[in-house]
Amino acid sequence: MSTATVEITLSEAIHKYTSQNYVYAPWNFEHTAEENGWASIGMICDAMGSPVGSSTNSRDYQYVTHTYALHASNAETIEQILGEESAGLEWAHGPGDCYVFNADHAATVEAVEGIESRLANYGILNEDRMSELEYEENHSDEFECNSGDPDCGCEANTHSCREEWWGAIDSGRDDATADIYWCRYCKDWVAVTDADRMDIDRRINGRRMWWQFTRADFSPAAAKRHETAQKRYRDEMQEWESLGQLDLFAA
Repeated sequence: MSTATVEITLSEAIHKYTSQNYVYAPWNFEHTAEENGWASIGMICDAMGSPVGSSTNSRDYQYVTHTYALHASNAETIEQILGEESAGLEWAHGPGDCYVFNADHAATVEAVEGIESRLANYGILNEDRMSELEYEENHSDEFECNSGDPDCGCEANTHSCREEWWGAIDSGRDDATADIYWCRYCKDWVAVTDADRMDIDRRINGRRMWWQFTRADFSPAAAKRHETAQKRYRDEMQEWESLGQLDLFAA
């Protein structure tokens, strides 16, 4: 009974890479080829000749968002291309989470050449998907922004604290008489200003004329300033009246 095994042919890329890296890891490509019934095996490489990783877990990229988004989007696109071009039958995840393929399968070889050409020229296969992954990673929920970009257009970066308070009032989570309110975006308590209070009052009661406001509509500090201003006005009018010049204001 013969015990001869089929000799596996490794691609030039695999030979070149493993000759430099066997010392760091057991790159058993022959075993992967035998498992898939291939007589010849290749590996998808980037412009530097290194294997393209298949991981889509940010932990594998030390949670560096841009690096994760770049490699994860490339991995997703590679699997989409290989699935379309070769019915998903002639490629696999190889040693070290790289991509390997049947180097005798013409359609897969052509698809791989196209992938490697795009990686060599652009370094990225799907810029839109990369942006999506980067955005998702930087915004774990709608109230948080970790992008570090001051121009990020997300809700967390562009929100209005007053609108957040109005949403809380409108939904019944807060009331319009509060002196402070919790902003879920700032993750902090925010003091209600007179401008906040007047704007919210207008939304609830409609626009009012100035004489329809009472002291209760203002903060204690604003009410005190209003009272002081009114007293100063009355004192000035009395002074003008004592001088017999009050009629000047009626002209």
